[in-house]
Amino acid sequence: NTMRLKEATTNIAPAYLSQRQLADYLSVGQNIARKVGQQAGARRRIGGRVVYSRADIEQYMDTVARDDQA
Repeated sequence: NTMRLKEATTNIAPAYLSQRQLADYLSVGQNIARKVGQQAGARRRIGGRVVYSRADIEQYMDTVARDDQA
C-alpha cells in the first residue's frame, strides 16, 4: 500500500524546477535553461536554493511560440 502511494505521488509535476530539471524539461543544456529562466522571469530563491517557476516558463514559452508564428 505504501509503495503504491509513493508511486502515485512521483507522477505529480513539481511547480518549481531546479536548473537541471528545467534543462531536462526544455531539452536544452543547463546554460540555456538558466537564460530562459531569467528571460521568463521564472527565477526564484527559496532559502539558498535557486528554482524556476514551471508556470512562468510555460507562459513564456507560449508567448515566444506565438511571436514566432506572427
